[in-house]
Amino acid sequence: MSRVAWITLSCIPRIGAKMMTRLLDHFESPEAVLCANKEDLLAITGVGEILADQILAADMDQIVIRLEQWQAEGVRVLTWLDDDYPVMLRDVDDAPPSIFMRGNWPPLETRTVAIIGTRQPSTEALAAAFNLGQQFAERGYTVVSGLAVGIDTQAHNGALRVDGGQTVGMLGCGLQRIYPPQNQVLARKIMDNGALFSELPPEEEVSSPALVARNRLITGLSRAVIVVEAGAKSGALHAARFARVQGRTLGAVGYAQEGNYMLIKDGAIFIPPDLSNVDTLLEILDDEG
Repeated sequence: MSRVAWITLSCIPRIGAKMMTRLLDHFESPEAVLCANKEDLLAITGVGEILADQILAADMDQIVIRLEQWQAEGVRVLTWLDDDYPVMLRDVDDAPPSIFMRGNWPPLETRTVAIIGTRQPSTEALAAAFNLGQQFAERGYTVVSGLAVGIDTQAHNGALRVDGGQTVGMLGCGLQRIYPPQNQVLARKIMDNGALFSELPPEEEVSSPALVARNRLITGLSRAVIVVEAGAKSGALHAARFARVQGRTLGAVGYAQEGNYMLIKDGAIFIPPDLSNVDTLLEILDDEG
């Protein structure tokens, strides 16, 4: 299959894992999809007028130009066709057909843990996120989070505190449109000691749907997911639901927040606020690995 044709298709907003599979099952190659006529495209379940028009308008020559530009910016495109597509994502049902990466982290790494939570944490939760990031990095785990302010930022910083510590940021925007802007410096540090990932083309701005969607990639990239602090409507609860569907080990710190209470009640591993059972959690992960 042509890699350029594959990337061209996967850059169309409405083509995710399920649609890509459906198109390839019918047309057998991305080139054939791009050469199809509108009538044949509309015959595919889920393909409407808008998506059919987007496929017809797709331009592989422009993607070739953009690939050169992305490469000059240090952006790599990893596809299902590539051996170095992130191994933890490969078996996730809705893994993106292509994912963009900037940094030095090996995508075949499997010792990964997500540390996530609210953007408006308590002082105690901020300290816990930092300490968890540091402790897991000290034990050779890559810390995965979403580069958001609050818990995510401190989890990344905790991992970076360790000499040789690695961390990964999964973004809800393109890799050339770092969000939030106040984490630009942190993003550069992460790229030097891990990687940034996004399923969106590098020029894409942040959006609320993309921020929600990236939660499944944070959890998909991780063997375990720890929610440090979350209210009843926190985005971290979306991530927790993804973690359960994906079969990831799920833990929550025992803070008096409604989200934490619900997670622990529903079976998440209880982590005391003093983090005294982190070694036990690590033993569970090592046994699973």
